[in-house]
Amino acid sequence: YSMHGKRRSEMGDGKAKKEKKEFGMPPHVVHLSDDEEYEDKIQIPPRELYAFMIQIGIRLKLKNRSVCTSILLMHQLMKKEVAKHVCNYTLATAAMMIGMKYEEERDVGIKKVCHAAQSLVSSQILTDNCEEVSLLATGVGRLEYVCVREVGFQLNYDHPHTHLALTLQSLEPWMPEHFEKYPIKDTAATILRDTYICPELIVRYPPKQVALAVTSLTLKAHDVSVPQAKSDWYEAFSSTMSRKELRAIETDIVENVFRVTVDR
Repeated sequence: YSMHGKRRSEMGDGKAKKEKKEFGMPPHVVHLSDDEEYEDKIQIPPRELYAFMIQIGIRLKLKNRSVCTSILLMHQLMKKEVAKHVCNYTLATAAMMIGMKYEEERDVGIKKVCHAAQSLVSSQILTDNCEEVSLLATGVGRLEYVCVREVGFQLNYDHPHTHLALTLQSLEPWMPEHFEKYPIKDTAATILRDTYICPELIVRYPPKQVALAVTSLTLKAHDVSVPQAKSDWYEAFSSTMSRKELRAIETDIVENVFRVTVDR
């Protein structure tokens, strides 16, 4: 079954052209079995794929950490041979399930995840209990085992989330009126989640430095400064972080995540 809800044998030339027009990509079929009938594949630009995973997380109201773990796993899988032979949308859906399980988020089942994924890439209106979604869920369930083997069962990623939470927790008593007036914590969480659309950025810098850059961007977004700070506020959280380094990470996030040019 394809993520677009079609068997290869059901796709005529006319329908194939329509699929290409609708999704902006060749009408390949998701490879969910060892059958030769499903030997086609579909490869997606990485940024589009990670955005797809973030959208699933938003739609299903998943924990940001589950989404971020899934994206770092997918970032690893994109370097493996499996990404060349399996539909990347399906691979990403399997990565979502693995990330959710690793982060102990078990309230959302595999059919819900597959239905959300299907609805994002297909114009078909399906229910999460229909045959197409059930078949896709079966294929994704099998694919989970392939994914964890491909990365050698290594899923322990060093996320910036804990550092961000501790930074905000320390800043809040320092400026409580600002935290009450502005959604600083929610904004920071959103910026950090969206930064994972460029996972290479996340792995390029130490997690604490990413957390400080996200905090700095959040304060700037709300036009807030840390009051009564005798020195740069981030020095209280990192003795090695320089203003130049902070500025470099901020610029990296703004330009590569949000695609806004920063004046230098």
